[in-house]
Amino acid sequence: MMRAIGKCAMIAALLLAMAATSLAQVPTRMQIYFDINVPYAMEMGGYNLPPGHYILWQDSQNPNFFRLYQHDLAREPLAVIYTVRGRYWTEHSKGTRLALDVDESSGESLPVVRGFKVPFDDPWEVVSVKVKKDSMMTRVR
Repeated sequence: MMRAIGKCAMIAALLLAMAATSLAQVPTRMQIYFDINVPYAMEMGGYNLPPGHYILWQDSQNPNFFRLYQHDLAREPLAVIYTVRGRYWTEHSKGTRLALDVDESSGESLPVVRGFKVPFDDPWEVVSVKVKKDSMMTRVR
């Protein structure tokens, strides 16, 4: 009888350890909150991004995909941002940062979002943007 209880306890402990290990391996999804509070739009992946409050939320299946939301996560995303991991970051800051560049080839010279970085992680570089048909983001060129 004691032997059967001991085996059951050992099996239960093993199952608990396996469940804890599998839960510990679930990656966390990155959420990046940012505001554009200038009187003009910025460009991201060839699309205008008007002033406002935005959230980039990392996809659960592919960590290089980020969904772009405006205001909160209650509505459908405006776009999917396709990224690759960057190799370096020129500014070593403790906070989350957007990498901006100026597109001097256009007449408007809009700031362009090239990537972003969160503390203690490699940067992401924006490769392309896929915008929903009814999105308020408009094509730059």
